[in-house]
Amino acid sequence: MNTVKKKDARVELLRILACYLVILMHVRTIAVLDDGTIADWALLANMLSAPGVGLYFLICGCFIPLSGVLKAWKNFLLRIVVPALVFIIAADLLDGWLSGDCGVLRSILQSDLREIFSGILTGFLHADAWAMGRCTGHLWFLFSYGTIMLWMPLFHAVVMADGKKALAFFTILSLCSLLIVDYATLFPVSYAVPMPQLPPWELMYAAAGYLLYHGIKKPSKAGAAAAAGLAAILCVMMFCGQKALYLKGLAAGGTPAEVGLIPYYLNWLSGLCAACAMAIAAAVFFLPEPQGRIYKAVCAAGGVTYPVFLLHFPIIYKIRTLGLENAGKNAAVRGGAAGNLLFTLLYALAVFVISGLLGYALQRAWGFLRLHIRL
Repeated sequence: MNTVKKKDARVELLRILACYLVILMHVRTIAVLDDGTIADWALLANMLSAPGVGLYFLICGCFIPLSGVLKAWKNFLLRIVVPALVFIIAADLLDGWLSGDCGVLRSILQSDLREIFSGILTGFLHADAWAMGRCTGHLWFLFSYGTIMLWMPLFHAVVMADGKKALAFFTILSLCSLLIVDYATLFPVSYAVPMPQLPPWELMYAAAGYLLYHGIKKPSKAGAAAAAGLAAILCVMMFCGQKALYLKGLAAGGTPAEVGLIPYYLNWLSGLCAACAMAIAAAVFFLPEPQGRIYKAVCAAGGVTYPVFLLHFPIIYKIRTLGLENAGKNAAVRGGAAGNLLFTLLYALAVFVISGLLGYALQRAWGFLRLHIRL
């Protein structure tokens, strides 16, 4: 969707951060322990990762096309959908190897192509990413991304008509409605709160992304510090709110296993989570664009974030089947809360690096094929 010739390192940095936070979300530890106590370090890691998904949607708004919408749809199909389909087929072919049942070659030979393509079709028709394979659950994001693309003609019309005030009003209204839901979740009320029928929530993030990206035109240390401070405050509020919900669930007689599987503030449809994602984006956009080697490094890492997004889920799955994740967690227990938190953060970083290197290698291989086969 990017129609800008020169990459904006701030957007690439936001991509990197969003991708890392999503990985952190997928390697998280359930904060409610079997004995009914709450591991604050795990809850903190969970809340740090909470804005990751929202940041992905927000980034979409940075590239609302100023030219025709058809080109944006074409780029979405070729750069997003087609690689995702290739990934799904490859992940299904390697399912036996990923689960540790057999080697790579046997996994491919034993695969049922009819079943694979049937699963892809079923998943597409029912918007069910898990139906496509064991390691494809994270691709639900693409259905929401597709929602933004379907609404792109309206976005394009509003932007071309200089409708920033309309986008701002829509964003504020959507955010307020989510915050009302947050309040009602923490403090249930006996009366019904009237809620307006709004467009899909993905559009709120895209609108916020457009407004922040095009509205913050000059670097500002004060602006970056204020936005980062707001993000930190919102993260603390999510931490306190989620802990209160856990304690309320346990007090009501819920089992630790049941209560621990209700990570409300990991949901991108939380008002606090949405506001936190917007504050993080504002802090990044207030930064001056790096130059020289730092610029090249950030853009290079940002250029592999989509392959990282696709690949990180099966990589985490393979690490788990090899027993490496449990080994690392058992070793981190000796370091107490700080050791556990540090391991979780480094584990997510390791998955990011492994996925990035593999994604870069695949990109280079694809570029080599296109050059010599003229695809």
